[in-house]
Amino acid sequence: VFLFLLWPRQVNYDSEGIEYNQSDNSFTENVSIKIDGQINKKYFGVREFQGRIYCDAIGLNGEYFNLLFDETNKSYLSIMKENGDTTEYGEIFSNKNMDELVVVKGDNILVFPAKNRDIAEATATKFFKAEYEYHFNDQ
Repeated sequence: VFLFLLWPRQVNYDSEGIEYNQSDNSFTENVSIKIDGQINKKYFGVREFQGRIYCDAIGLNGEYFNLLFDETNKSYLSIMKENGDTTEYGEIFSNKNMDELVVVKGDNILVFPAKNRDIAEATATKFFKAEYEYHFNDQ
């Protein structure tokens, strides 16, 4: 049972979603994402994703990420180059299977899967609420 809980799981996720802007109610675009990699359970229940992410909307063309998700299911999409420079792509929120995603880049929010802005905002709000409650309420 112990090995089963820690055994890496493959993630091959391809989804269509919605990108919207928090300060511009008229901005909504269809976007897509593709993820290929694996999820590992680390110490103390921390989830780790290792793999490639493709998403034209935020300029990802198969870059390799090693993401550690915190208690609020959030990680940072950033890559450190060999010369020490860091490229930031935003924050990513994910459920445990990585089949429900929210990417935040500035005022733009990308939600997968989502067919319209209402569904996208509801999904994003669920993740944002969990983060807010974790950081600002009694733990």
